[in-house]
Amino acid sequence: MCRPLARAEWAGCTEAIVKYAIYEDPVTHRFALVQLPDKFIDGDKLNVLPTERWFDSHEAAVAALPELLNLEP
Repeated sequence: MCRPLARAEWAGCTEAIVKYAIYEDPVTHRFALVQLPDKFIDGDKLNVLPTERWFDSHEAAVAALPELLNLEP
């Protein structure tokens, strides 16, 4: 697994780097961990599926991160 210490070291990384975000629904104010698309730029529209695992608070979403990230194939 690539775990670079500095940005300059990323050039040698051959594995894909998957990025996630904790998303807050602006209507329900519930939270979900979503995988960001390749080439995502801050401000891009996210396509959040209703099948995502939703949490009632930001704290609950953060607490579930280790479990959710270990589910990744």
